Amino acid sequence: MHVFIYSHTHWDREWYLSRNQFQFRLIRTVDEIIDVLQAENSFEVFVLDGQTCVLEDYLEIRPERRPLLQELIAAGKLVIGPWYTMPDTFLPDGEALVRNLVRGYADCAGFGADFPNVGYVPDSFGHIEQLPQILRGVGIDNFVFSRGRPVAIASADGHKREFLWSSPDGSTVYAWHLPGGYTAGQFLPGPDEEDELRARFEQQIAAFAPSHRPDIVCVPHGIDHCWLQRDIPEILDALPHLLPDVTFHHGSLKDALDAWKNDVPVDMETVEGQLRGCLQINELHGTLSSRIDNKIANEEAQIHIENLAEPLDAMATWFGKPGSGCFLRRAWALICQNHAHDSICGCSQDRVHTDVNQRFREAVELGIDIADSALDFLNNPARRAAVPTLIVYGGLNGGHSVVDFVVRLAERPTGEGCFTDASGRVCPIQFDTVTHMLVRHTNGEQTHYECRGCTRLPPLRPGEIRKLTFSAGTPAPMDVCPGVRCTPTSLENDRIRVLVNADGTLDLEHILTGNVVRRTHYLVQEGDIGGGYHFEPVEGDERRDNRHEGAVSTLVSAGALRGVIDVVSRLEVPLAYDRANGERVGHTTVSVTSRLTLEWGSDTLKIATTVQNTAENQRIRLVLPTGMVTTTVAADASFAVHQNSPERWAADDRQNSHPMRNFVDISDEDVGVAFIGKGLHEYEIVSTPDGTELEVTLLRSVDFVLLCSTWETPEAQLKRELRFEYALKLHEGDWRSGAVPEAAATFRYAPIAEVHGDYGWEKEHEAHATIGYYALPREGGEVPVDTNRSSWKSINAARDGWRRVEQDRFVEVQMPDRLVPFELEGECLVVSAFKRAEDGDGDVLRFWNYADAPQTVQVTAAKTSASLTQVDLLERPLDESPPHVGTATVSVRPFEIVTVRICG
Repeated sequence: MHVFIYSHTHWDREWYLSRNQFQFRLIRTVDEIIDVLQAENSFEVFVLDGQTCVLEDYLEIRPERRPLLQELIAAGKLVIGPWYTMPDTFLPDGEALVRNLVRGYADCAGFGADFPNVGYVPDSFGHIEQLPQILRGVGIDNFVFSRGRPVAIASADGHKREFLWSSPDGSTVYAWHLPGGYTAGQFLPGPDEEDELRARFEQQIAAFAPSHRPDIVCVPHGIDHCWLQRDIPEILDALPHLLPDVTFHHGSLKDALDAWKNDVPVDMETVEGQLRGCLQINELHGTLSSRIDNKIANEEAQIHIENLAEPLDAMATWFGKPGSGCFLRRAWALICQNHAHDSICGCSQDRVHTDVNQRFREAVELGIDIADSALDFLNNPARRAAVPTLIVYGGLNGGHSVVDFVVRLAERPTGEGCFTDASGRVCPIQFDTVTHMLVRHTNGEQTHYECRGCTRLPPLRPGEIRKLTFSAGTPAPMDVCPGVRCTPTSLENDRIRVLVNADGTLDLEHILTGNVVRRTHYLVQEGDIGGGYHFEPVEGDERRDNRHEGAVSTLVSAGALRGVIDVVSRLEVPLAYDRANGERVGHTTVSVTSRLTLEWGSDTLKIATTVQNTAENQRIRLVLPTGMVTTTVAADASFAVHQNSPERWAADDRQNSHPMRNFVDISDEDVGVAFIGKGLHEYEIVSTPDGTELEVTLLRSVDFVLLCSTWETPEAQLKRELRFEYALKLHEGDWRSGAVPEAAATFRYAPIAEVHGDYGWEKEHEAHATIGYYALPREGGEVPVDTNRSSWKSINAARDGWRRVEQDRFVEVQMPDRLVPFELEGECLVVSAFKRAEDGDGDVLRFWNYADAPQTVQVTAAKTSASLTQVDLLERPLDESPPHVGTATVSVRPFEIVTVRICG
């Protein structure tokens, strides 16, 4: 028998202390590790937690010790990677998980280390089903974990701790469960404490006995934020005398795995799907909905980098703009730092989550500046166009038809007008607001009319940029867009009808199928005396909802292209609950406003619900009765769609929630309803006599981290205004035939549009700073307007001199009227990335296939002379085949992730 002891520390860079406080402790810990490993003794190796970010934190304070670190790492005495930060796997999107490993790989290479082929994920709260494919995509064939052991294996006799874990595409890794977790060998007794030392290792050997290879035992010697135990060499000297039939090794996880692989069992069980058993509360399912503000900010940051900054920056470099790779690396570092499990999961002290939001905000700002710089470069000629020119970018997955814009006109428009593309196609316009504006500069002032509205385009291709010209007062013919029919209580287009009931619920009708979903969409509130890690219901508490006859429905906007209704309601709830006895304390009213938006030609109702939260110790959920009886429910995950049963899977109510990435779909054989959200990741299925209900958690208000701790978090009550964006899609058939993944990607990756042109009056002011921006009411007077406008819809409205100087630095760009960076020919495809390659050589396109059968996909580059090579997630060629020219044909398995490098 061989027992491998790996010394380690699990380092949460922020948790019950802030990042700075843990960094202070990290310096002392790593200083000691370096000193001990450098000394000439038999302390062989130390595992620095499988993440490289801790080295970044260390070197921020101790830059002079980099050569020592590099020497130890290159010698294999200090083991780092494969991750940049140890992430939660459900809350980041798939692209973020890939970039986390890419950054970890680059860091390992920078320190002269071989990439550690160990899929070490010791402390994450369950694992997505595509993790085997992601690990295989970076060259890792194994997975070492502690939480999330499959229910069937954990609960049945005769099952082993090792198994094969397979992704939906068939990618498989060896899964190694650590009995007792990553802390099983913490604080070992000293070499003189023979009885205690023998007992500890006998216990570990017994724990590993249910194994295909009981002769290989792996003891993790460490715990969270622990120091190095200096007497390990002496302990190793003592152990052979205590257990003479055992050979002891002080090494790394890779050493143990290599020994195990020398005789790989042939009869291991294969497990498919998520690793998220419900037998142990320590899987901490409540983290899906803790600190929902962080989750929403995460979604915004990922979208700004993946959908806007990276694709636009890549296309701008085609025309000579220097790339923004250094800024993109910074943005991804900020995002991945927040994806550390205790950060994104919402289970840390308040200061930590303030820092998390700040890092997400910085990433968003970088994304805006990178994308805006690329658009400015590409659209430079349009700024001198004689008429306003609309530039539209359709996002990674295209598909949009109605896009928002802002145009500034010298005269108040007398009609709606239209846009016309290069082929002569007329696109109708709907103006929502027209505001007379006064802009004061250091050398004078100007007035104009700021017109905000939307236009309807033909569906855009993935990544497409299109130019259109504006004609004022020339409406499009009615056959182009018959219009959305609107009243204060109803919206209707050619696809769906929406009726607001007197109690604030909605009736939705799918015109094509005749399916009607009645009295859906309302909020329920209940007590929650749990903490950041889990929901804890209040015994005997009742649920309260906002279905009241006093709900008020108001028509906000009505036009040919879209209609908007506001529905205002309230929740009458306890102010708080006493955690000691669960009794209600006080009373408060939580106001709720849901803004419903229906666009012409769409089968999706967009909703933005604002909750003015004044209550504490509670959970608020969105309830969506469907009226359907179904046996399966589909929810997406990273690069996958997971099928769940509507049956409750645990007697414990805390364990019946499921994770989703962006959508949940409920359907029978004929029709379906999909919920599509942004930053909302927890749902539950409830079977009722009237059919299946979907409950989506909007927020949890709690005031401490752990039920058994004194780590109070008053800011986690989230007593503020919170805004939730989501959509309801009605469709025919199931989620696949209804193209729900594509609809979710389209909703998530919204388009942006800017109007440019030489308006004449700006020329005399373009070299002078703007000092005031005012709206002019019809009755006179001036109303200051915030000039710090980060919204894409208004970003063109606050140009000033320095931006013009920056634009004029660039060469004249001859961008075509329609630019499509790539073409995909195939069904059921979702694009997750289009960006510059990590090494700067060409671009990288990544997509995944949600079809239920293999298919052949044709990938065509924008340039016919470009070379196309299929690569892995680290952007290395899959084989030695010569690249394709112009077009590549790729065979794709169901749920396979495909990455293609495009050069030239």
